[in-house]
Amino acid sequence: MEYSATSTNILADASGVSLAPIGMTAVDDGFGLSTKTDYTTGAGPYAITISPDGASVYVANNSSATVSMYSRNTTTGALSTKTDYTTGTSPSAITISPDGASVYVTNASSATVSMFTRNTTTGALSTKIDYATGVAPYAVTISPDGASVYVANYSSNTVSMFTRNTVYTNPGTFTSAVINIGASASFTTLAYTSTQNGQTLTMDARAGNTATPDGTWTAWQTGIANGGSISGLAGNQYIQYRANLSTTDTAVTPTLDSVTINYITYATSGDLTSSKYDSESVAGLISNMMWTASGTSGSQVVKFQVRSSPDGATWTNWCGPSTACSGSDYFTTSTGELGGLASDHPLRAGGDDRYIQYKTFLTSAGEGTPTLTSATVQYVVNGPPTVSTVTASQSSNGLVTVTYDVADADNSNGNMVNITLQYCDTNCSTGAEVWADAVTVSGDVGAGVSLGAGKSLVWTPATDYASQYKANTQKIRIKADDTDAANNLGYGTSST
Repeated sequence: MEYSATSTNILADASGVSLAPIGMTAVDDGFGLSTKTDYTTGAGPYAITISPDGASVYVANNSSATVSMYSRNTTTGALSTKTDYTTGTSPSAITISPDGASVYVTNASSATVSMFTRNTTTGALSTKIDYATGVAPYAVTISPDGASVYVANYSSNTVSMFTRNTVYTNPGTFTSAVINIGASASFTTLAYTSTQNGQTLTMDARAGNTATPDGTWTAWQTGIANGGSISGLAGNQYIQYRANLSTTDTAVTPTLDSVTINYITYATSGDLTSSKYDSESVAGLISNMMWTASGTSGSQVVKFQVRSSPDGATWTNWCGPSTACSGSDYFTTSTGELGGLASDHPLRAGGDDRYIQYKTFLTSAGEGTPTLTSATVQYVVNGPPTVSTVTASQSSNGLVTVTYDVADADNSNGNMVNITLQYCDTNCSTGAEVWADAVTVSGDVGAGVSLGAGKSLVWTPATDYASQYKANTQKIRIKADDTDAANNLGYGTSST
């Protein structure tokens, strides 16, 4: 038996058959970008780096020749607190050391690499040092161990390698330049910021009044605590500080980041003019000026001048004790010295002194200030005693009898005055008499003579004025003193 096989051919049309394309869809796998936030930089930002701890971002700004530092939120990545630091010309690249202690910036136009010391706590930069590179340094990198820095120099076709010092000298001292405050100052405290990294940093300071430290400067004040007092350095214009750094691990160093010296200076001079005061009396006289002040010394002085006016518009010059009232002398005794002014002083002109004004002057060396608490101008409204009807006659025994009347309309001394007999010693007929006080006198003379008419006293001229003879030219004078502070004297003179 034989079987026959039958074949069947199937023709399939493959025209238009192809693989279906795989479509692309956006899937958020946690690594995409979103929420763009822009932060202002300097001009021409050219390169950027981030610190190993992620807390700081640094941008090299080519056109403004600066590095902008931003504080970075390590949770959200947000930047804040931009601070700019000056670089060389045309900064083109930037990197940071693995230990976060140094930032390096290449400066294309100045052919240098700038190294900044970085505070590993705050990210702040300080202490820029420039190192020469090849021509047009455009890139910089640092080895993972932090031991070497490499700079690519575009125009000189070279790479510059720098060995980075990671072993620190121990101990070390930094002494600042002399700082000129500009005037004598009252120093208060010294504060500083530092990154100590478990190591030691101490501070000292000294001060003086010469631009270069010499034997007149203070000794170093050592071991000043952060924010500690330096008041012992007050009274000086110049100051200098010294930082002492030490480490127990030469791979780690303390870093001094900033120093703040606090001080107070005062103006070296100032003045204050009082308002004008109306005594409301044309008979007023200035009798005294007193004041209370604190903080005075040989260099911190309070002094005064006074002036007066009959109408509040036309004034005397500013006066001190001198009768010249030139404006160049001052009252300096706080307990009062006006009472001792000469009778012809402009402040004792009587009717010209109704209005009063004072001016106080404060001077200081700058490190402190005197303080004026109060000022008192004393004035007296007082008419002088009136002495009249003075007669003198000499008896055959040589005694001289003097009679007189005395009155005082505004007496404040119990209606009593002090009486002095005076006799003309020289120039008795010229109008420029020189008077002397008689001593050998009895009667209504001396302290406590009551006011009234018909007063009488007896003088023995042979004792006080022996061997003198003046025919019809001798004159005597009665001086009455009502003991008020000013305008207190009245006179009456006999004819001969």
